[in-house]
Amino acid sequence: MTSRINLIFSVGSVFRNIPVNILALNTSFVSFAATYVNSGIMKKKPNKEILDAMSRNSDYWKGPFYFNRKDPRLVVPKLNPAMGMTLNFANPYVYLLLISIILILVVVQFL
Repeated sequence: MTSRINLIFSVGSVFRNIPVNILALNTSFVSFAATYVNSGIMKKKPNKEILDAMSRNSDYWKGPFYFNRKDPRLVVPKLNPAMGMTLNFANPYVYLLLISIILILVVVQFL
């Protein structure tokens, strides 16, 4: 355990601050998302029945991927709800989420 701690502190000042930077990035993403929702850009929340009808429409499915710009949800049920959930790849926040997950996994590998 001490050798791992020594390794973390001996890597250098740039790498020592990576977890703090990732935490700041995730915090700023959450605050940006809250500002987006509360700013009135999404003035009216669509009805649950309308959202479910949109996710069942096969026009928005490109193979296993769901792509609907009108659907504000990040996670939507699959065509067969027993199969679980999937991401709405038309939403730009999905890509930020995926990039942040990949960055966290890469950083954890170096710790």
